[in-house]
Amino acid sequence: MQTGATENHNETTHRHPHFSSLVYLAHVDGSLDQEEENMLLEFAKRLGISREDYKNMMANPMQNPIKRVSNSESRLRRIFDMFKVVFADYNFDDRERRFVYKYALQLGFCKTNVRKVVNRSIEMFTGKFDFEDYASFIRR
Repeated sequence: MQTGATENHNETTHRHPHFSSLVYLAHVDGSLDQEEENMLLEFAKRLGISREDYKNMMANPMQNPIKRVSNSESRLRRIFDMFKVVFADYNFDDRERRFVYKYALQLGFCKTNVRKVVNRSIEMFTGKFDFEDYASFIRR
């Protein structure tokens, strides 16, 4: 049985790589605009990233590049986890869509498949999926 401290440590170690990936992604084009910085602050709050950790990650954005994932199951898990973060406030806008799209490409989704994965994920997370998807989900 895990203690509260161990659970908190596991949650923290799980959240930091996601946030670190977002910081890297925001800086990868060489600049960080105010909109991206605001979004990173919002994500940091959602993920419970401390002020100190936030400052450290922002000071060294290229330290933790997104690692390509060769296993499709692992890629889906990572993008699923990212969607949980993005949809934590039940809000999803175009800037977040662009961010997730870039993230999916960095994870290793091919360009021909990334739009489908992102769009279908948005449908699922917003509850806008059709009966066939619902029935398939329920039956499994």
